[in-house]
Amino acid sequence: MDSSDSEAIVTDDALLNRIREIEAQLPKVKRIFGLWDVSRSLAGIEVSSLSEFKEASTKPPIAVDVKHSDPLSILFTSGTTGPSKGVVMSHHYYYHAAKTIGAGMSITSADILYTCLPLFHVN
Repeated sequence: MDSSDSEAIVTDDALLNRIREIEAQLPKVKRIFGLWDVSRSLAGIEVSSLSEFKEASTKPPIAVDVKHSDPLSILFTSGTTGPSKGVVMSHHYYYHAAKTIGAGMSITSADILYTCLPLFHVN
């Protein structure tokens, strides 16, 4: 459960109870941000509204020299042949995939695309 070294989770109210069930398996998670207005609590993890996340800092992000080979995400496999595994995806992978798929679909800057899949999906 703790293979990504994640320190924060962003979720909605519907999944907070599931996080409560596996909280002991998330020792590195320090904070959960959610789409709620009232306080929530978990035994060992601070739970806050997503609006607090947006207001957390007014400092601009630190400039970072990003290389094409640097990791961008960890995409978890479906686990159809065993436990789900985290696959480290580089900046280049996403750039190349977008460029290749866009060209294959003849997408131009005039097109508008709709993605119905969740934000954690590679789509």
